[in-house]
Amino acid sequence: MQEASREIQTCNPPEHDCGIPLYCVWKDWEDWGACSKTCGLGGTRKRDRYLTTTKDKPASPTATDLHEIIDANRALLQRVKSAEGKGVEHMAFAFVAGFGGFVLVMFAGRVLRKGRGASTPSLLE
Repeated sequence: MQEASREIQTCNPPEHDCGIPLYCVWKDWEDWGACSKTCGLGGTRKRDRYLTTTKDKPASPTATDLHEIIDANRALLQRVKSAEGKGVEHMAFAFVAGFGGFVLVMFAGRVLRKGRGASTPSLLE
């Protein structure tokens, strides 16, 4: 297929064979970076390490099947979405309960004032 400024061609590279399991392996840590401060306390520095994939099942106990990570990530995403929805529900319930309590207290105060008003005049009215 060809467009005015782009050409598209199908391909099936061997490194993207979906039938072969991929495993995630952490690379070694890089060296520490420079401190964020040159003087005084409270500076920080960082170092990185990267997650790579391999077709060979590593002997390392920290290696994980990539598909397991993807499935766990999807499950976590669903739990987060569910929790967000429940958080909104709880917030709405708390608002309604708080407003209902406020109305009840105001009503009770008015009833008590009316009851007292028959025997002694109230300064609030």
